[in-house]
Amino acid sequence: MDCAQCHSSGSWSFNAKAKFRHETTGFGLEGQHKTIECKACHTNLNFKKTSSSCVSCHSDMHNQTVGNDCARCHTTQSWIVENIAKIHDNTSFPLVGVHKTVNCNQCHKTATKLQYSPLGQTCVDCHKTDFQQAKSPNHVKLNLSNDCASCHNTTVQEWKTRKFPDHNAVYPLTGAHAGIAQDCEKCHQGGDYSNTPRQCAGCHQTNYNQAQNPNHQRLNLSTDCATCHTTNPGWAPATFANHDQVYPLTGAHKTIANDCAQCHKGGNYSPMPNDCNACHAANYAKTSNPNHANLGISNDCASCHSTNPNWAPAKFTQHNQFYPLVGAHSTLQCNQCHQNGTYKNTPTECNACHNQAYQKATNPNHLSHGIGTDCASCHSTNPGWQPAKFAQHNNFFPLSGAHSSLSCSECHKNGSYTGTPKTCNECHNSAYNASKNPNHASNGFSTDCASCHTTNPGWRPSTFNHNAFYPLTGAHSTATCTACHKNGIYKNTPRDCNACHNANYQSAQNPNHASNGFSTDCASCHTTNPGWRPSTFNHNAFYPLTGAHSTATCTACHKNGTYKNTPTDCNSCHNAAYTSSTNPNHRTVGLSIDCASCHTTNPGWRPSTFNHNSVYPLQGAHAAMVSNCTACHKTGDVKAAPTTCYGCHASDYTSATPNHASAGFPTNCTSCHSQNAWSPSTWNHDAQYFPIYSGKHKGKWSNCNECHTTPGNFSVFNCLNCHKKTSTDNDHRGVTGYSYNSIACFTCHPRGDD
Repeated sequence: MDCAQCHSSGSWSFNAKAKFRHETTGFGLEGQHKTIECKACHTNLNFKKTSSSCVSCHSDMHNQTVGNDCARCHTTQSWIVENIAKIHDNTSFPLVGVHKTVNCNQCHKTATKLQYSPLGQTCVDCHKTDFQQAKSPNHVKLNLSNDCASCHNTTVQEWKTRKFPDHNAVYPLTGAHAGIAQDCEKCHQGGDYSNTPRQCAGCHQTNYNQAQNPNHQRLNLSTDCATCHTTNPGWAPATFANHDQVYPLTGAHKTIANDCAQCHKGGNYSPMPNDCNACHAANYAKTSNPNHANLGISNDCASCHSTNPNWAPAKFTQHNQFYPLVGAHSTLQCNQCHQNGTYKNTPTECNACHNQAYQKATNPNHLSHGIGTDCASCHSTNPGWQPAKFAQHNNFFPLSGAHSSLSCSECHKNGSYTGTPKTCNECHNSAYNASKNPNHASNGFSTDCASCHTTNPGWRPSTFNHNAFYPLTGAHSTATCTACHKNGIYKNTPRDCNACHNANYQSAQNPNHASNGFSTDCASCHTTNPGWRPSTFNHNAFYPLTGAHSTATCTACHKNGTYKNTPTDCNSCHNAAYTSSTNPNHRTVGLSIDCASCHTTNPGWRPSTFNHNSVYPLQGAHAAMVSNCTACHKTGDVKAAPTTCYGCHASDYTSATPNHASAGFPTNCTSCHSQNAWSPSTWNHDAQYFPIYSGKHKGKWSNCNECHTTPGNFSVFNCLNCHKKTSTDNDHRGVTGYSYNSIACFTCHPRGDD
């Protein structure tokens, strides 16, 4: 190399004015490379070993995430990248739309913000959070695709979109709905995609309310539009499945069910006439066979016609106004009577049509017997002229019962109607001889059948004045003859009960009739009612049944079905009740075992009576406690009840005012009190203690405390308040043992005398 290209002759230092052209090395200096010193890149003098790769001089700030070729993104002018979007197009994910405007770090999130590791290429790799947080609609709940591009466009700044390819999976868009598929706001008002109604009325209630042809509200039609309409624009064509609720479409009407305009002219659906003539007046006017107008036939087509096509078959319900069609007449075709379609002057008498049948009749021969030509006098309109009647027959022989249903030939043999016998036996002798139950011949019954039988079929019911021999009542009235008349023998049949019912008598268990010696005359207890019930037994002749006894079952008293020697005294049946009684305890008290002495037969032993006065008379207040035994008989012990006043009223005595005990009052309450109440009471002071109501002290006192000076203590008395010492001393001068004190006074003068 020529040194002069870089150095001058004066120094080895690089000469800026050197003529060295760096591009000759294969690495031209451009941009910022022109301004740096040579040794910034050439760290030694071996220039050929200096690498021309960027990374040999520049640290890889991207940490191998975008390769080693800085020139792919950067220029020598600046590290700033101006064409990121264009560079990104060379990757597997070109930036389009909004992605071009996004900061790199929004997708490539690293701590240094300079590392650009490859990211996923699907939408959800970056927008998973957006997908999960979407509420209108809720993408997760609706299980929408996480391929955002299937609905959204990257050219729009927001997520708003007008396409939803999976819409049909949620709600099919067909017909008119498909026409607004790109105008989401039509259904999703305010951009709300959640809770959008799926039922028709949710969006079309106004259409429903405003519908006039027909008025949906007035007809109370369903708000489910789909029951009649498809999603085709303009609500047409429509079906009306409920048409039969308004007007049934049957027959010929049904064939035009989808051609509404046939009836609803000009698309008018309300109101439509429901009567036939409103639509079919022209058909009515054109009729000729018969001419409806001329005959005055009703213009209500349904009175004769169904809705079948071509007006056939038809009926003429008014025919009975002209001539009743019954029996064989009811099945005829019109032209069988109305020849050549002529409906006027058709004869109504039988013979006009049936004379030929009359002439040919042989059984009987109507002509030879002079039978009238009025067929109806014997025949009905039933086919085959059967059954027939002969109204005049009763003039010869009454036909009743089984006779009325016979064919003529059964009595009139060989078609002969003369000399026919009239007595029963002449026709029924074979039946008489063949009878077994009973055998009429062997029992000598009359051959006059009518004496027992009517003419009812099967000889039943038959009558036999059985009551003239033996009355048949109750169960006897339903018994067959052989039940009593064994082997068909009617003579000497026994009449007493036991002769027929001894087996019942012997097998009777409740009670056992035989062991109890009951009468074999069933009628003494039983009627003839079935099952031997009800039965009567004059129990009162043995033992009266009253009160609780009247409702007891037989076995309650008659144990084991034994009716003999049943005891009649109370205790034999009620001893357990006697011994278990506690209020009072009958045994402890020693009450009589004769229950009737206190009780009636009423249930529950109530009410009961007890002659208490025989033990202790209940008078006054005691009488009021007659039903409250325990008031005196504590714990139910009747024996221990005292009979003295004090025995019950000790507490009243000790708590009485005045204090009875301290005053020494007697414990015999009745000495002062009555049994009615404690007050008023009487007190015989004169007889028991000291005369104050008689003698010298009578009228000398007003109140008890004048003598009884100690309150509440009547045992203490004072004579000295009245009998002063001076006068008393003078009165007792010379009396031996005199002492001036109240006790001494009473000791000497117990009756108050001098």
